[in-house]
Amino acid sequence: MSSRTLSRRFEAEIGMSLRSWRRRMRLFKAIELLGGGEDVTRTAMDLGYGSPSAFIFAFRTEMGASPRSYMREEIQI
Repeated sequence: MSSRTLSRRFEAEIGMSLRSWRRRMRLFKAIELLGGGEDVTRTAMDLGYGSPSAFIFAFRTEMGASPRSYMREEIQI
């Protein structure tokens, strides 16, 4: 199967692009790592981001808050 066919089938089944799904899964893993006490820089590197700022940008775009702010809110709930 070609990568394009895989992408089309994935999107038809899941309702989002493979790229969006991968980004979301990485961010869910980030929440798990951050919740376990891992710092932002280490989390970014563990998840394969090129820099902490790239990770923070992706996190903020998807979750609506920086990793630190998001975790503070989660702890208070």
